[in-house]
Amino acid sequence: MRRFYAAANSIHCNSRFSSEMSKLYLMESFCLPLFSYGCDVVNPSIQQLNQLNVCWNNVYRKIFRMHQWESVKEIQRFCDRLDFKHIVDKRKLKLFSCVAKSRSSVLQVCYALCRHSQEYISLCLKYGVDVCSCSVSAICSAVVSNFDSVVKVPGAG
Repeated sequence: MRRFYAAANSIHCNSRFSSEMSKLYLMESFCLPLFSYGCDVVNPSIQQLNQLNVCWNNVYRKIFRMHQWESVKEIQRFCDRLDFKHIVDKRKLKLFSCVAKSRSSVLQVCYALCRHSQEYISLCLKYGVDVCSCSVSAICSAVVSNFDSVVKVPGAG
């Protein structure tokens, strides 16, 4: 996390006169990979995932000059982005989809083993997808729809 915050602070300090979306793009390009790397193949605990989500939310708070107690979900949604938890879930589902559709016999054996895991089953149920038959774009849409259902947009019905 230290490297993440060091990179985020460096970008923030060196892009003072850039637009918020430019800063966000830089953070996504240089900072997000620092702790999203490997999250699709490793299963972090709920506490670790929440901690990483807070770190990623703090990036939005800093860019958009928000207070620590303010939710960033609406900003993420309006910027067509996801929170860290949904980013990880989307990456995992895309990985499962690629492995399931692979012609490699080794990957097929790996998929046969992982499709019975609790993590795989709960992810598919949470987003209502069957990675064997859904396209990657359908998986991405399902994750975005789920995030939309979590976000409470002010002024919406």
